Amino acid sequence: MNDSVYRSHIHHKGRHNKPLTARQMKANKNRSKVRVRVAHVFGFQQRSMGGKFIHTIGIAQAKKKTKIGIMNLVYNMSRLVQFEHGATAPR
Repeated sequence: MNDSVYRSHIHHKGRHNKPLTARQMKANKNRSKVRVRVAHVFGFQQRSMGGKFIHTIGIAQAKKKTKIGIMNLVYNMSRLVQFEHGATAPR
């Protein structure tokens, strides 16, 4: 049996006449930091690389995984170019 602790990654929601506590707002903010970074990556891949995925099985699944891997590689390379260009830009 796995003794690891499960932590929810679902945002807290305020209710009518019961706003979020400071602790809940802080937890939502921390969760949002991760979510926004991941959403930007997927958004870039979808807009720039035709990254809409369809669930399949068999050989189509293997091809899809290869496409995802190549898209991730291209994304990482484009980010590297952005970082290198930003580092050499005059101020």
